[in-house]
Order: sequence, then C-alpha cells, then structure tokens
Amino acid sequence: MKLRNVLPSILFFLVLIFLVRIFLPYKNQLVNDLKFFSPIDFLIASFCYILYFYFRALSWITLLDEKISKNILAVWFLGEFGRYIPGNIWSFAGRFYLGVKKGIGKKSLAQSMVWEVILLISSSAILSVPLILKTFSWQRILLTILFLGLIVSIGYAIIQLKFRNERYNFFRGVSKSFGQILLKSGIFQILAWVSFSLGTLIIISQFKLINIINLFPIPIFSWLIGYLSIVTPMGLGVREGVLAFLLSPYLGLVNSSVVALLSRIVLVLVELINVMIWLYLEKGSNLRKDESNH
Repeated sequence: MKLRNVLPSILFFLVLIFLVRIFLPYKNQLVNDLKFFSPIDFLIASFCYILYFYFRALSWITLLDEKISKNILAVWFLGEFGRYIPGNIWSFAGRFYLGVKKGIGKKSLAQSMVWEVILLISSSAILSVPLILKTFSWQRILLTILFLGLIVSIGYAIIQLKFRNERYNFFRGVSKSFGQILLKSGIFQILAWVSFSLGTLIIISQFKLINIINLFPIPIFSWLIGYLSIVTPMGLGVREGVLAFLLSPYLGLVNSSVVALLSRIVLVLVELINVMIWLYLEKGSNLRKDESNH
C-alpha cells in the first residue's frame, strides 16, 4: 500500500481525535443548545460556511494560476484540514506535500501560500475596520498600523536582500498580470468572509436581535484574532473567547458563549463532512491510478 493512499486518511483521523478531545467536555451543553436551533437556520448557516471554504479554496487556486480541477481542490481541502492539529504548520505542510504529489511546483506552492496568508489577514482586517474604529482609540490604531508597517517593511527588505542576486523574484515584480491574479484572489477572499459572517449571523439570529447586520464585522475580527494567535491550532478557544466578549453587550455573556460554541461546532461539522467526501473521492482516484498501472 503506497504512502500517498493512506496519508490523507491518517491526517483525517488525527484531526478527528483532537476535535473529539476538544469538544467532548461540552457534549451536554451542546445537546441542550441545539434543541433551540431551527433546522432550517442550521442548514442555511451550514450552506454559508461551506461557501466560505470553497471561496477560500478558489482564492488559493487563483494564486496558483491553475485551472480549477478535482485534484487541486482535493489538495486544499485535505491539506487545510490539518490545521486543527497542534503546531500551526500542518495545513501548510499537508498542502505542500499533497500539491507536490499532484505535480504542482514547489516554488509555486510556497509562493501561493505566502500570498494567501497576506490576503487572508489583509482582507479580514479591512472588513474589520468598522469594528476596530468603534472599539479602539485612534492612538492605538495608529500605533498598530505603524508597528505592522515596520514589520512588513523589515520583512520585505530581508526578502529583497536574500533574492537580490537571483533571477527568481519572490514577488514576481508584481507584474500587471499578477496584479490581476491578486485582485481576483482577493475578491474570492472577500466573498469567503461575507459567507463566513453571514453563517455566524444566522446563528445569532436565533436570539431575535434587531439590526443584526450591524454585527457583521464581529465574526471576521474574532477569526482574525484567533488566526494571529500562534499558540492554539486554528485559534481554537481564542476566536470563541473574542466572539463571546464582543457579542456580550448585545446578547449577554451566557448567550454569546452559546453562539461562539455553536458557530464553531457547525463550522467544524460542515468541514468534516466536506473532507470526508473529498477523502472518498481521493481514495477512489488513487485506486483507479494503481489499477491502471498494473
């Protein structure tokens, strides 16, 4: 049995073990909370979350400048699922490994993942601006912008120095064609965040709030803080804490905690089912290849 046939399955079960360990203590609370969750709203929220994952996948494929195919989608979904394993590198490592096995160039993979992170952070930060301006003083915002600008400048200078004697330019010179690729990928990221926030707002709507659309930036900003926290896999716990804190003035701490936990559960369930489908398709594809080689 070849390693490429069993590695996605091993990764899947490792992630599943970590997720069960994380959510098992909340089993009784979740059963009670789900009783009040409208089945139709559950399906709508799930649909929004699945759109979020597919828009993110399309954003990455755009950066690769590859045609959308079953093989490339499988690389993103199966590799990205590894982010739940502690270590914060498994989604990148898994995607890199699977991408190379699919014949994608190592430089293209590395470059696309760097740009993906840049677009992820920048697009979520842009959509979080209304909340940031409302929550923080302009002095803190200015200091944060200056600090991030300094970090980006130093990083850019280091990269330029490292590649100054090489014909390969890490940033491709940001040509006009690559600028169009970045724009298209960025649009997919924006659509992903809109879907992600709408899915969470559907869950919040169970509490019959008025002007719920005003809460639109909160799920995105919470995700951003969770993503930037390097201590936990996929910001587990951090995102929920920030979401509960920011929603507490509108829902109260108990209800906002319920929303935070339910949104994570629905998000994980949707991704779990999607990955199981892609795992099945991938195993079938590998078996057909093995049969054709004999």
